[in-house]
Amino acid sequence: MATEPEAVPTAEEPPRPREARPKKRKKKAAARRQPRTEQEIDTPTRQTLAMMGVLCGLTVVLWVLAHAACNYHPPRETRRPRTVTTQELTRDPKGAAIELVHRWTTGDFKGALEIATGPVVADIERDKAQCEKDAGACEKTKLAAKDALTTGVVLDRDFSTARVRVTTHRIPGGPHHYVAEVERAGSTWKVRSRVRDDGSAAPRAAASEAPAPTGSAAPTGSAAPTGFAAPTGSAAPTPAAAKTGEVAAKGAATPPAAANTGEAAKGAATPPTPALPPGHPAIGPAPKPASSAP
Repeated sequence: MATEPEAVPTAEEPPRPREARPKKRKKKAAARRQPRTEQEIDTPTRQTLAMMGVLCGLTVVLWVLAHAACNYHPPRETRRPRTVTTQELTRDPKGAAIELVHRWTTGDFKGALEIATGPVVADIERDKAQCEKDAGACEKTKLAAKDALTTGVVLDRDFSTARVRVTTHRIPGGPHHYVAEVERAGSTWKVRSRVRDDGSAAPRAAASEAPAPTGSAAPTGSAAPTGFAAPTGSAAPTPAAAKTGEVAAKGAATPPAAANTGEAAKGAATPPTPALPPGHPAIGPAPKPASSAP
């Protein structure tokens, strides 16, 4: 069976265009409805509120545990204040005055007697006997003065005595002001008297120093020393040696005259005139020596 020959293309055929595909249209999102009430907003959600509550509770629990751990001290490791002795409190007059007034005010008469001396001891003993006589009123006074605060200011002080103005606060009818006179007792200080301060107490004026003398004068009736005494066992100086010493001392003590000093200075400042040789024009020809006769 005869077949027809295939047609041979003479030129490249252009590609056929693809059929246009229909574009997919995006669906528009439906418009969201705006909430009009708080219930519709629902922000924050219940889950968010629950998580925030858990974080707050956990923070409080951790803070309580940390605070308890930092402030907990075992019985053997608890820090207790150091006991300060009376000797340490009375090393200076201000501390002694403050301590006595504070102990006396708060009813610690035994401690006040350790710092008292002189006439103030009788006053403390009198208050102590009165307190023992009326124990109920004394306890009320101590209870009212348990929060007392005492301060002091040194008015004046020297090596062995001092005056201190003491003020007690936080007591009924306070503050109370006193002036305490303190004196040295060995290495510590003790209070000699305590009187009420009406505001007139002031530092004592310092003693004015005497003017320095302009010169020293020999005391009346005393003779000026004439010399050093000869040592024991040495020979006394002869009259000639004594006179020689007096002349030497007098010559050394007598200053030269002012005119002589001026002349000496002038002569030292003016140089000497040099001598002219014989035969100089200013002098003339030298004289001829006389010939001796035969």
